[in-house]
Amino acid sequence: MENNNPINKGFRGIVRREILMMRRKSLLMWVSIFLPLISFFFFASLFHNGVATDLPVVVVDKDGSSLSRKMVKMIDQTQSMKVAFKETNLEEAKKHLYEGAAYGILFIDEDFSKEIYKGLAPNVVGYYNNSYLLPGGLVNKGFTTVVRTFAAGLSLQSKMKQGLSQDQALISTVPLSLDTHIWVNPTTNYFYYLVTALLPVMLQIFVVMCTVYAIGTEFRDRTSPEWLELADGNMFIALLGKLFPYFVIFSVIGFFMNTLLFSYYHVPVIGSLAMINIGLLVMIISDMSVGVLFLCMNPSLRMAMSFSSFYGAVSFSFSGLTFPFHSMPALATYMSKFWPFSFYLDLLLGQAFRGTSMSLALGSIGAMLIFWFLPFFLLKRLKRICLEEKFWGRL
Repeated sequence: MENNNPINKGFRGIVRREILMMRRKSLLMWVSIFLPLISFFFFASLFHNGVATDLPVVVVDKDGSSLSRKMVKMIDQTQSMKVAFKETNLEEAKKHLYEGAAYGILFIDEDFSKEIYKGLAPNVVGYYNNSYLLPGGLVNKGFTTVVRTFAAGLSLQSKMKQGLSQDQALISTVPLSLDTHIWVNPTTNYFYYLVTALLPVMLQIFVVMCTVYAIGTEFRDRTSPEWLELADGNMFIALLGKLFPYFVIFSVIGFFMNTLLFSYYHVPVIGSLAMINIGLLVMIISDMSVGVLFLCMNPSLRMAMSFSSFYGAVSFSFSGLTFPFHSMPALATYMSKFWPFSFYLDLLLGQAFRGTSMSLALGSIGAMLIFWFLPFFLLKRLKRICLEEKFWGRL
């Protein structure tokens, strides 16, 4: 028996209308389906290797001895670096650094081997481009490791020549050893570090922008009275019916995103994948609520889209992933709470890598649920925009 309840009828009518509108407006299809998927595959393929390897460096070996060549070989054998260029002077080597063809320079002085044989400590100079934070840090770490290993080897040989056994020489060279354990992301895989955050932030960007565009075109095209009439003047039903198809689409895309991360790329999950997926659904609705807020702040489609794109773009910076909250100014830490993504990322990383308790995960979900109340406070304002002609036709 068909349900003739006016509310249900209005909801179904708006959902059908929105699906037809998606077919007519190709941009809605692109923003809600194709562009999120393209961005997922782009970032996943970009960081597929997980660890940066074979970063090009330049070597200036003024000594040319067997010892200096051994050090150069050690540089080339590291996982993080490869000797891409060999120059005879520092000025030529710097050109590669300035041109972006190399990330570091190792300079070995012409008296390198002579000073070693005299029992002196020669200087080996390393230059690296730290404007590229990740490769610069890896090159610096690689140079330091190679030089220290090389120096320890020389000291070990010297002590063994003095009559010490290998074990005695080793203890004398390295009297203390640090036993370190990486608790989270022990493989130092940058795919786990970056892509697990980049894909949800891209999803957030498209959810907010799609929400703004789907509703904003009603005002721009002067069709908002027709939209509201289908819901018999009930703004909540009108909003629910319009956003429901996009919620279904983004939920499917979100589940595909998590399948891609955790099943195809085998990102580890120590905690609950179900909790991660629940948090994802909550974040999608929270992002839609933010999109409604932007439209109510400014019914101009162009301005609301600008707000939403800026909002999504800076969310990664305020997530605490690339720069810790503890080092941020108090205002920046407070502002991070204005993004549902910040709470979802905390839930995601906690359940995937740290195995945090369910109470912390529920706390993150509860924080995102607060955003759900935004539309209820904005329904009166949104209805006024739908009915008053002065808000229509804005680009």
